[in-house]
Order: sequence, then structure tokens, then C-alpha cells
Amino acid sequence: MSSGEKSNLSLGENILVAGLAIQIVFLACFIITLILFYIRMRRGPTEESLTRRSNGFQWQKHLTAICLSSILIMVRSIVRFIEYVQGSGGELLNHEIYLYLFDGALILATIVLLNCQHPGAISSMPQIGGKGQSVLLGGNGGIGLSSTASQLTPGNNGGC
Repeated sequence: MSSGEKSNLSLGENILVAGLAIQIVFLACFIITLILFYIRMRRGPTEESLTRRSNGFQWQKHLTAICLSSILIMVRSIVRFIEYVQGSGGELLNHEIYLYLFDGALILATIVLLNCQHPGAISSMPQIGGKGQSVLLGGNGGIGLSSTASQLTPGNNGGC
């Protein structure tokens, strides 16, 4: 494919555009699911979420950060999609400012957002679970499953 034939270049561009379109669809599904989960948790919070909130953990902030960062990545993906649909002679590809605005700035904003509301805070939460199985998010971000909570410690997360 390094021959540079027009048909091969066109095929590569079409595959890239299709991949970006699929990414946008699945990211949209994730964002919709996340928003629906957020709305349902606000309307009818579980006992566990209320307990965690009273202990200082605010799940709303983490969900909001994930949702906002996903939206920023979605905007970036849409711009990339448009960029590749326009082709090599397109406006977005020929002006560097668009790269800085829609690539660099959006990812920088995502990084800042996730550093301010760091997902690692969830890793340090105590054990959660029910009906004979306990789930523990270990200190290294791994998830371990066990039939009893005593088998898991932050350093021993079931090998995950």
C-alpha cells in the first residue's frame, strides 16, 4: 500500500472516516448512558450513594467531570471527522490554528478537568458490594472480586 496509488489512498481515507464515525456513535451512546444514569441517580439515589455522600464522597462531581471530558473528546472527534471528510485541501487541515483550538485546547481542558476532579479518588474508596460478592477498587486502580471482603486488600486486588 505504500505505492501511493489513488485507489489505495482513497481506501485509507474512507477507512479512517468510517472509524471516526464509529467512534463518534459509540461515544455518543456512552454520553447518553452517562447522562441517563446521572439523572436516575439524582431522582432515586441508592442507599450506598447516600452513605458515601455523608462520608464526603460526592459522586455527582465525578460523573460531571467524566461527562464534560467525554463531551470535549466528542467535539474533538467531530472536528477530526470533518477534517478528514474535507480532505487534504480542506480548511481545517490547511490552517494550524484549528489544530491548536480543536485538538490541543480540548485535550488540555480535558486533562485539567480530570486532574481537578481526579478519578483516582474512586480507587481509594472502601469496599463496596453485595449478595456474597465484594468489590474493592485497589490502590493501583485494579478491581478484585471475592466472596468475602477479608480476602482483598488494596495491594491484593485479585491479580487484575
